[in-house]
Amino acid sequence: MPKYTVLDPIKHGGKRLEIGAKLGLTAEQAKPLLDLGVIAPCDQQAAADKAAAEQAAADKAAVEQAAADKAAAEQAAAAKGSTGKSKQG
Repeated sequence: MPKYTVLDPIKHGGKRLEIGAKLGLTAEQAKPLLDLGVIAPCDQQAAADKAAAEQAAADKAAVEQAAADKAAAEQAAAAKGSTGKSKQG
């Protein structure tokens, strides 16, 4: 019997199943729940989780790079400003 991951809380067999719960269903039992988007095949959910983790890591790297670029630009601007001052005397 294929395993599915609950994506939205459901009641099955008199029990409430929360997000992330694993559920064994026949294809016939699973079809209406799949159509509603409240369950996903376990292998499909694992792939979605991996993709989300990879996207989160890429987003974090982009934020860190933007912060580093901003700091470098500020340093360059400060250095340019300090060398561009004329001496008065």
